[in-house]
Amino acid sequence: EGCSENNVSTTKYPCVKSTGEVTTCYRKKCCKGFKFVLGQCIPEDYDVCAGAPCEQQCTDHFGRVVCTCYPGYRYDRERHRKREKPYCL
Repeated sequence: EGCSENNVSTTKYPCVKSTGEVTTCYRKKCCKGFKFVLGQCIPEDYDVCAGAPCEQQCTDHFGRVVCTCYPGYRYDRERHRKREKPYCL
């Protein structure tokens, strides 16, 4: 069991198919210091908001950026469609 380039550890173990045949199965998990988020292993201390992807408030929601506006502001969908930073008016 070792860590691969994509931070996934794979363990081989014997298992039995429904036909009774013994075969090799694989169990994958994130390496130590990594967590599974949206199909990939990322560092446990990774901060998705560190690069300031939002104009006002940023929340890490299971490894995804969620941008919100301060009270009294509203989200401008038109600017977001133009692939600018999520913008609050």
